[in-house]
Amino acid sequence: MNIIAYGFNHRTAPLALREQLAPSTQQQSTWLHDLITHQPVSEAMVLATCNRTEFYCTTAEPTAIMHWLSRYQNIALEQLQPHSYLWQDHAAIRHTMRVASGLDSMMLGEPQILGQMKQAYQLARKTGALGSQLDHLLQHVFATSKRVRSETDIGLNPISIAYAATSLAKRIFTDFQSLTVLLVGAGETIQLVCQYLQQLGIERFIIASRRPQATQALFSSTKTIEFITIEAIPTQLAHADLVVTATASPLPLIGKGMIETAIKARKHRLMLLIDLAVPRDIEPQVAHLSDVFLYNIDDLQQLIQTHLTQRSQAAQQAEQIIDQAAEHYLRWRQATTSNQLIKNYRQQMEQLTQQELTRALQQLTAGHCPQQILHEFSQRLVNKYLHQPTQRIRQAAYEGDLPIVEALRRLYE
Repeated sequence: MNIIAYGFNHRTAPLALREQLAPSTQQQSTWLHDLITHQPVSEAMVLATCNRTEFYCTTAEPTAIMHWLSRYQNIALEQLQPHSYLWQDHAAIRHTMRVASGLDSMMLGEPQILGQMKQAYQLARKTGALGSQLDHLLQHVFATSKRVRSETDIGLNPISIAYAATSLAKRIFTDFQSLTVLLVGAGETIQLVCQYLQQLGIERFIIASRRPQATQALFSSTKTIEFITIEAIPTQLAHADLVVTATASPLPLIGKGMIETAIKARKHRLMLLIDLAVPRDIEPQVAHLSDVFLYNIDDLQQLIQTHLTQRSQAAQQAEQIIDQAAEHYLRWRQATTSNQLIKNYRQQMEQLTQQELTRALQQLTAGHCPQQILHEFSQRLVNKYLHQPTQRIRQAAYEGDLPIVEALRRLYE
């Protein structure tokens, strides 16, 4: 039974095709049920994210999943093949470990993929599509991903603008609960910054946008959030310890004079300003003021590039861990196979022994000579034990099957 990983990701397939192959949670359950019920697939799990749709299966027919998906989604096989990949056994195991560890992600080392894979695992279990072989593999995959996270710096340094901004805040401040944050803008970047800062324990936010009422729907939180207009920024700057801006304004929204006034009102308490906008939202001259740290998007890009280099170095360590883990899992599978072989061999020998023992006991009961019975018992038992190996050695030698001869030589020393 082969272990396979089959799918599409952001490197191999265009967005339009990935959209066609992005099942909802309910559809994933339906897919799994159909796979294990009507296809030559013993076990299956499907992982669906914004960047990939992948199937992890055990099957005797590796290409069956490809043909099934073509029929099931009514997409021509010729359209699927150029954009898909199919890994088997060792390559499939290694690929699955790389995905779980964030090494195959668009953002190298991103941690969310492991949680998404665990959710897919739980869904496969609930659906009844997961068996012992795939279950054990995935436990091994999760453990390997944990090793990668704990033994390398793959996830240590941020490589997104929003997360890099949060990283800067962690360098400057230590008491996060006492901070007030002013966020200027309402786009995805500001939403992510807000989310990351909340995770640090910051509770008070002021969000400035051109349409405060519409903006409220974008920020669902238990934290204290006050929504204001762009025009109200000067009246709120003095309350802000941290200001993050990301708008599409063609001209700066925050000038040097505004910050000077705010600093005086704050009695020169430190302010951190992070301008993520292009063109800039904050006048560059603000950087010359005392008690102010100003960073723009170029500063963060340099930080991200440094972190990306560090992550690439950590990825090399992670690849070594994965190579070792994949080899270890394959050896475990081989050992499991040999355990069954040993069990079958012992049962066969025990059956032969029991047959000869029953025959000897019958003769003893009939009053035959015990010494003669024991002698025949040992001779017959040895002959039965050695019959099949002896025949196989002779046949292998006759046919020139030297590896078999050598294997038996090593087996029996």
